[in-house]
Amino acid sequence: MKRAGREIIEACRTSFGPAPRPLPGDLRARAPLWLRSRPRDELWRVVRDHDALLTHGTVVWGSVVQAHRALLRPGRGDRPAVVVYSPDPAFDDMPDELQDIASALFAVKGTAPGDPGLAAFATVLADERRRVARLAVPRGLVGSLPAFATSLLVRRRHLPGGYLGAGTFPLVVRPERPGALVLPGRFWPDRLLGLWRSAARSG
Repeated sequence: MKRAGREIIEACRTSFGPAPRPLPGDLRARAPLWLRSRPRDELWRVVRDHDALLTHGTVVWGSVVQAHRALLRPGRGDRPAVVVYSPDPAFDDMPDELQDIASALFAVKGTAPGDPGLAAFATVLADERRRVARLAVPRGLVGSLPAFATSLLVRRRHLPGGYLGAGTFPLVVRPERPGALVLPGRFWPDRLLGLWRSAARSG
């Protein structure tokens, strides 16, 4: 998938356009009702950064480490997830490797790793109400390439089909900021839409 990965993510960037870009009114941030009842939830930082990500963010591959179970099936309501991504262009070719990293991070949930970096992930993933902001992935999993995990609010209207039909998708990030969001599906190329729907059917 190396060549396909780069071609798809570059097509996403072309469709999304260069920054600064206009912000369509229907894509403006709205906090879900459950989040409004939690004024101290760190996801509010993600909501506040939402519009700036759309206007100034960069598109990269992202993979789910852990997601609210409701996001795995059709339904209503936006929910949180933890994703891993890298700002390094080397990962344009490696969406599959990114998913392997996400799986390795999820595997430490409920364990007590000796590695301090992995121990931090085990702690965060054990409590789904805890948030993570641009937490560096241990070098043992990524080598010299930078990769980070961050919490985000998955907006169903940004996903084709309205749920997580696959574990890897384009994200919008800002290298200097901790937030991220799923690239709205209107900017996905047909090739990616086809792969996503195929994965959802077989999932």
